Amino acid sequence: MTQHDYIPRRHEALLNWLEKFMPYLKNNLERFGVASGEEASLEAAVEAYRTAFARVNRANAGSSDRCGRREKADEATAAVRSFVNRYLRYNGAVTNEDRVGLGLRVRDTTLTPASVPESYPEALIFLAGFRQLKVVFREYGRSSRGKPLHVTGCEIRHAILDAPPASIDELVHSTFCTHSPCLFEFDESQRGKAVYFCLRWENTRGRKGPWSSIVMAFIP
Repeated sequence: MTQHDYIPRRHEALLNWLEKFMPYLKNNLERFGVASGEEASLEAAVEAYRTAFARVNRANAGSSDRCGRREKADEATAAVRSFVNRYLRYNGAVTNEDRVGLGLRVRDTTLTPASVPESYPEALIFLAGFRQLKVVFREYGRSSRGKPLHVTGCEIRHAILDAPPASIDELVHSTFCTHSPCLFEFDESQRGKAVYFCLRWENTRGRKGPWSSIVMAFIP
């Protein structure tokens, strides 16, 4: 069983799990709103596995019996997953108590708060064509463009100025980008002028992190 799996892989554990799952399921089908008979193919797959499991425990069991047991185990596991995904996973009538009884994962209903971003973006400015600049942003100190956890995007403030800004407040234009790079287009009359950029992260709750340093580029 992998860390994220709810169905055991080892045979003894799998059979014990099924012997817990099937009776609970059959006793609560009506409450779950599942029509009678929908579980028939699942029950058949589980019964086939029980038979294959018992066959291996015989004194004269051979390798073919063990192979057959593994095959029936895989078929029963696939049938369980299909049934759970179709009828139980998103079923509002199935409570967390039911999930414990069935041997399924219990839903975590506690939301993890999105903390205020502590890092700031690093901006790389590239020429993208006439009157175009491409702003590539990434977490400072990293080579990939991935955003920090819980961050939805990057706010980019910019302005065309004759001199370096004394304050970020002078960068009067604001753009929000969810993916890097972000393309900026300018007018013909603005070619050759200096444009200044400053960036900060914004998380899923709209909370903003610290500003980056201000960077400058000339409009091509």
